[in-house]
Amino acid sequence: MKPETTEDILELMDGYIVSAALGTAMELGVFWLLAEKPLSAPSVAQSLNIPVNRCHIWLQLLCKLGLLEDDTEGYTPSIIAREAILNVQSQDTWAFQAREDRDSSLYVRELVLNISKPMSTWQARNLTLPDYFQQIQDDPSYAARFTRKLYEIHISFAEQVASMLDLQGVKSLLDLGGGSGVVSSS
Repeated sequence: MKPETTEDILELMDGYIVSAALGTAMELGVFWLLAEKPLSAPSVAQSLNIPVNRCHIWLQLLCKLGLLEDDTEGYTPSIIAREAILNVQSQDTWAFQAREDRDSSLYVRELVLNISKPMSTWQARNLTLPDYFQQIQDDPSYAARFTRKLYEIHISFAEQVASMLDLQGVKSLLDLGGGSGVVSSS
């Protein structure tokens, strides 16, 4: 989004709040919970072990974003949430992505205090950059979730590529791409 007004600037400055609320919804699976059946704020709070008042405010923020709807039966995913979230990737993949985003956000917290330091922001905060290859090697569950995430993200691209390629008579194909597997999957 390119800001055009003061209101746009203020919304961008509040972006971390929206990001945290949405990431939390992904990690806790609130869209999938509410897709099963509409629930009230107290029912969602109980299901997810969240204080009711905090849960209500969080659900209202998700409504304000257009991702949930609140009617007499309770909260439900909006059409946008169904089309852009529920019908696109699994809850596990969205949760995995949200967790990765949350972990990587650590290096920009308090950026104003570290931006002038002549080192990486990771070093300035005494953080260690995640080693994804080591995590994949050490944790088969992480490797499976990481692989599933890549597959779910790239399969729609692969289908688009496949629909554009005329491979009649082709006996072999060399994929010199970026390693995403899009061409291989197509």
